[in-house]
Amino acid sequence: MNYYSFEEIDELGETLVKKYIKDNNLKNVWCIDAEGIVSELLGCNIVYAQFAEEDPNKSGFLSDGVTPINIYTDGKTKAVIYPANTIVVDLPLRLKRNYAQERFTIMHEGGHKIMESHSPGLAKAFFESKFDAEYDYKKDDLKRVFNSCEIYANRFAAAVLMPRFLLEKALKAYNGGEYISIYGSYLIKESDKVIIQKIANRLGVSYSALLNRFKSLKMFNAKDADEFLGQLTIAEGK
Repeated sequence: MNYYSFEEIDELGETLVKKYIKDNNLKNVWCIDAEGIVSELLGCNIVYAQFAEEDPNKSGFLSDGVTPINIYTDGKTKAVIYPANTIVVDLPLRLKRNYAQERFTIMHEGGHKIMESHSPGLAKAFFESKFDAEYDYKKDDLKRVFNSCEIYANRFAAAVLMPRFLLEKALKAYNGGEYISIYGSYLIKESDKVIIQKIANRLGVSYSALLNRFKSLKMFNAKDADEFLGQLTIAEGK
C-alpha cells in the first residue's frame, strides 16, 4: 500500500533521529545532522553540482541510477546519470545564506529514499523544488510539485529536522515551555516572531519551516484574530 499518514511519517522521522543520537552517543543536540542521518542510516551518498534544469526551482535530486539530470560541467550543459541512492544538491545551496534550505533539501531526498524502501515504487528519481507562483509550469512539472510523494518527503524532512521532542526542548529554553500564540491563521506578535527566529536559528531551519511545523503539530495557542487588535497601538478616534 503506497500510503503514509502524517502521524506515521512523524514517528518514523523522530525514531530515526533518536537512533542516530543514541548510536553516536550525542549529548544536548539542537541542530540535527542531516548529512549524517542520510549517509549512516539511509545509505545515501551526497554530491553537489550546478543544476542546469529548465525549472530553476529544482534544488535536489535522488538518483535511481537510470534517470539523468542536467548539470553544468566545464561550461556546458550535460545530462549525467549518478549511481543509485546518490543525493544531488544544487551547488548554490552550499552558500552560508542557504544553509537551512540545503539541510531541508538533503533530508527531503532522504525521505524519498526511506519511503521507497518501505513501499517500493512510491518514489523514484524525484526532484525537490519549491513552488513558485510566478513560474510558468508545464503540466508535468505541476504534477511533480504537487505529487503526494513530494508532500510525504517534505513532511519527513520536517519530522527529522524538527521532531516534537526537540521543539518542546526549544520552547522550554526560549519561551518558558509555553506555546506561541497565533491569532487567526497568520497573526503573531513581534516578540513571538523573534522567539521563533531564535529557535529556527538554533535548529538550523528557516523561520517559515519552523512556523509550519508548529502549526502541523498543533503546538501553538490558537486565538481569534480580533484579539490581535489588543496587541496593537491604535490612535484614538481612528
